[in-house]
Amino acid sequence: EPRYAFVHGNWALANSAGGLYCGVDEEMRVLAETGCFADMTLPCAPSVGQVPKIKSLYECAPPLERRAPHRRGRNLRVGRAPTIFPLMVQGPLGLNFAQKAAGLPVPKIENAALTTAYPPTLERLRLWRQAAITVEGKPDWVFIKLHCHGMDTTDREAMLGGSIQNFLRELIEGARAGGDYVPHFVTAREMVNIILAACDGREGNPGEFRDYRFRLIRTPRGV
Repeated sequence: EPRYAFVHGNWALANSAGGLYCGVDEEMRVLAETGCFADMTLPCAPSVGQVPKIKSLYECAPPLERRAPHRRGRNLRVGRAPTIFPLMVQGPLGLNFAQKAAGLPVPKIENAALTTAYPPTLERLRLWRQAAITVEGKPDWVFIKLHCHGMDTTDREAMLGGSIQNFLRELIEGARAGGDYVPHFVTAREMVNIILAACDGREGNPGEFRDYRFRLIRTPRGV
């Protein structure tokens, strides 16, 4: 049975924007019934579709046919397997004070978006890690979900150019030099599998749980 992860194109998941962009109150139930194992729309601030619950991995509060049931929910934790799908997998959200004007810090929303105007940097990595998005009871596995905008040509530099290449090089070099982190690059499916492994109390290298529950529909060629 095909399963999938979802991102709402206009941020207005389950009519969370109050009728703007998309007005399907029962969208979360539709996702659940059609095999969606995780929604990865959030964060979306400063969009009006942003919900109060942030920096979390959680199950939606039922009933799923209610408008924006993801406004609240039960956090995932070790020792309790989730039963309500799709899981809500959020990325970092906070403030970044790195930019300055007249010598004073200017707060900027840190919403984990990778754009040419806001490229990935080690300072942003520090904030993403500081968000500490984890399965409760498993603080050593930190999940950092980033997003871009459909390969918008104006964001080519952030996704394919020098800024992303420099960031990835610095990221890997930092880990190899004895940094306090080990990066694992994963797909949406693999991230959810590792999250589920954490809920089941699995230990060790999280990369070993990329196929923990949801498998590829088709084995890649050459494997």
